[in-house]
Amino acid sequence: MYQLVVLDLDMTIIDRNLAIPPRTRQVVADLRTAGVKVMIATGRMFCSARPFALQLGLHDMPLIAYNGALVKDVASGATLYHRPLDLSVAKAVARLAEEWGVHWQAYLDDRLYVRALNEKARRYMQIAAVPAHPVGNLHYWLSAPPTKVLIFEDPPVLAAFSDEVRKQCPGQVHITTSAPYFLEITGPGVSKRAAVQALLTGYGLEPQQVLAAGDSFNDLELLEYVGCGVAMGSAPQEVQARADYVTGNVAADGLAIALERLVLGRDGIGASANGKNLPAEIKI
Repeated sequence: MYQLVVLDLDMTIIDRNLAIPPRTRQVVADLRTAGVKVMIATGRMFCSARPFALQLGLHDMPLIAYNGALVKDVASGATLYHRPLDLSVAKAVARLAEEWGVHWQAYLDDRLYVRALNEKARRYMQIAAVPAHPVGNLHYWLSAPPTKVLIFEDPPVLAAFSDEVRKQCPGQVHITTSAPYFLEITGPGVSKRAAVQALLTGYGLEPQQVLAAGDSFNDLELLEYVGCGVAMGSAPQEVQARADYVTGNVAADGLAIALERLVLGRDGIGASANGKNLPAEIKI
């Protein structure tokens, strides 16, 4: 029934130790054997996400990175789709970040740039397993449209900064969060949903034939767009409430359980193509 499965990465496929649970590996392999296409859609950089796609054998699929701003072929690295943030808007965001004194990060040509190698930059380097390049004042340094700008701060600061960016750049940005402390700023119309929608035509598929799973607000538009949206047990309550199906968290093999039931039908419980006739929620 579902011909394409689109999966978030952090806390959906991988755990806090950046490991893929064995049961998830097996289910993804079983899906591909059954002829179901599987792709990753993440807020991560392409170079940061690609090793996980290769571990899962997804070398023949596109990878949606930067929350949909960049889509590349996993095997070749060829760019299939790129919608960077307008340079003037990015510089306006950078100027605000400097004025507020918040930690910012810019992504250009799939490289990570920061003001300085502070504690937050080093923490992000550990999470993403990529180097960071210090450049000083981003507003002055930036000379080309970045794929994304990220602000790394406590949630109350992010909420206030987000409001200010929307006020200063109305209709010129798309803002979301991938974690409580990551504010992700991309160009208008950029989202995981938009990237998947752009790819579906090439596959000859309708949204009803797609299942997607994720754990945060940057997944929400996609979960509501596809035939079945699966929220992880670690997702915020608003995301869970608006999903079609709620599974357990990574530690409880929540993704594998959901895919086994909804796509492979291993326990005899089916799901409708429009995601409205689903098994009861899994609460683990």
